[in-house]
Amino acid sequence: MPIIGTLPNNIQDGQIIDAVPVMADFNFIVNQVNANAQQNTVPSTGALIAVRQFITSTTYTPTLGTNSIIAEMVGGGGGGGGAPATGASQVSAGGPGGAGGYLRQYAITGFSGVTLTVGTGGAGGTGAAGSNGTASALALNGGTVQANGGFGGTLAGPGTLALGPPGAGGITTPGNIVSSTGAQAGFSSLASQTLGLLAAAGGPPSVLGPSFGAGGAGSAAGGSSGGATGGAGAQGVVIIYEYA
Repeated sequence: MPIIGTLPNNIQDGQIIDAVPVMADFNFIVNQVNANAQQNTVPSTGALIAVRQFITSTTYTPTLGTNSIIAEMVGGGGGGGGAPATGASQVSAGGPGGAGGYLRQYAITGFSGVTLTVGTGGAGGTGAAGSNGTASALALNGGTVQANGGFGGTLAGPGTLALGPPGAGGITTPGNIVSSTGAQAGFSSLASQTLGLLAAAGGPPSVLGPSFGAGGAGSAAGGSSGGATGGAGAQGVVIIYEYA
């Protein structure tokens, strides 16, 4: 389609010309650009009404006037492994638990009166592997988005050297804003030659605070021991930002 408007063929330096056809050309170009532009498919949020933190499972009822939400959640941390019992000159170790996964989800419909689940931390094992943490979740539009709990630490030994493997971090369902797997800690270890104990801390806590989603600490046991107990994983959390 030709550009409308005409300009003199020979414009001299400093010459005054009619601005009407120039503006017609400009407006035509602007309108064509706007007509072909890609529309933003992500709705914008209104004013922030409230920020609500949930540490127990419940039915979510939004604050009056809420038209959209952003939900952040982290799963419960995995429990630390409990080092097995040992004989003379033996050692054993239990690995630390993995941290719960993290998820951030945006929703404009289907969130009123839905089930909100807060993940629990896994129990530390006693002479056994730690328990897995459970997922934090929110039911939305007939489905569920969730940040899974971290896995429990596993065992090594008894023997002359024990390296307790850490539990993996929780894996999330894809969030429409962001999601990430929970962190994994290092090994718990103990060697019979030196009895140099290294019981690793659990997977680091989530970005939502130091008390949520961390894995339980690992454990280690020296010779002729009845075993040890790993640390419990921290509970998860769900935080909802409510917008008008």
